[in-house]
Amino acid sequence: MLAPVNPSTGKKLAEVESLTAQQASIEIDKANAAFPLWRDLALEQRARYLKSVAAAMRARKEELARLMAEEMGKPWREGLGEVEKGAMCAEYYADNAAEFLAAEELASDASHSYVCYQPLGTVLGVLPWNAPVWLALRFLAPALM
Repeated sequence: MLAPVNPSTGKKLAEVESLTAQQASIEIDKANAAFPLWRDLALEQRARYLKSVAAAMRARKEELARLMAEEMGKPWREGLGEVEKGAMCAEYYADNAAEFLAAEELASDASHSYVCYQPLGTVLGVLPWNAPVWLALRFLAPALM
């Protein structure tokens, strides 16, 4: 059981169950199983999902800022800005992924040389705690696209 403490007040927050190693493994297996379905989605559909994430974040901006303030002592106003920055990041990659991921022809001695970007599978991010929304979206948005 994890019992976080509000660093501004010293008050104990709601206890949260940590995953066991076995539970974490099950969640990773679920992500791996979902990969083929995601891989086969058109970029336009992925972009729609990512834009819906941005919209949901904005709709809950005040709640997310409050949680960051309570759980890590981030000033509320900075939390609001961080949520907006994360939403903008999601939209940026949703809007630009087709261009970023377009195959590139290369001049070479070979009959046909090119660079293409293909989905590789499940990725795991271990991120610092000080900007949870921004750092997660900075990592997550391009990986999902």
